[in-house]
Amino acid sequence: MISSGRLKQLLKVWLPPIILDSARVMLNASSRPVKDEGFQEFECLGLRWRLDMASAISRSMVRTGVWERETTNAVLDLVKPGMRVLAVGANFGYYALLMAQRVGRGGRVWAFEPTLKFREQLNWHVKTNGFADLVTIVPFGLSDSVQSVTIEIMSQSASLHFPPNLPRVGSEVVHLKPLDAVASELGIEKIDFIQMDIDGHEVAFVRGARQTLSTHLPPIAMEFAQSCLHFAGSDVRELAALLRELGYDICSEKTKKPYKNEFEFLLDCGNFDRYSNALAMPRERNGHL
Repeated sequence: MISSGRLKQLLKVWLPPIILDSARVMLNASSRPVKDEGFQEFECLGLRWRLDMASAISRSMVRTGVWERETTNAVLDLVKPGMRVLAVGANFGYYALLMAQRVGRGGRVWAFEPTLKFREQLNWHVKTNGFADLVTIVPFGLSDSVQSVTIEIMSQSASLHFPPNLPRVGSEVVHLKPLDAVASELGIEKIDFIQMDIDGHEVAFVRGARQTLSTHLPPIAMEFAQSCLHFAGSDVRELAALLRELGYDICSEKTKKPYKNEFEFLLDCGNFDRYSNALAMPRERNGHL
């Protein structure tokens, strides 16, 4: 029988970093307690984290070494050294830090996080992991107009459009602005990639970023949260239509290929009982232009 030490050596040779890190966590699971409350410091994906263990995201990272494995793989595959990228709805910084790792010293990450609760965690993670010169933390969210609104907060996320059955832990007044109005003043002259998770506010983001998106057409890894979009007065069909008007195909994050038809898209992204992630890819990258 192969020893755990020998297995770790073989994994290091055979597996890419994200799978290796997850495998290492699973091998050590018996000696790594998982709390369900309070803050815990740990390493995951080569980064140092200090997270609230009331969050399912935190517990997944401790137990399995990753959050949203397919989305994580897609982001790591699409983000390259030297790129200039946005994390919209950066939260505590999971994707912002992974992208900072990938873009390296020749790239830059703009991390938009309007809530103080999650921005404080984001700031700690950026500084602790040595990315202060790579990651610009932007203290407002992105929408289709300049406004101040009250956002509701859960243990792992915040939204203007949570369904009423989800438990809240608090609220904050936050500031929102259109990307088209602030890109220049933030020094965003080029965008190579966007990761976005804003729980139902995606339609407003796209409306406030039409010019910027049309100019750069960056691939977008994004959430399609039908229940949150519903309480925002929209749905996944409207969001997909807006993106298609700008020159995007909506693609499965598993295959990176466009959904074959509307029914296939809705099966994956149109569910009220769960959130789904997909990719908005510029059509020329799919050979359609």
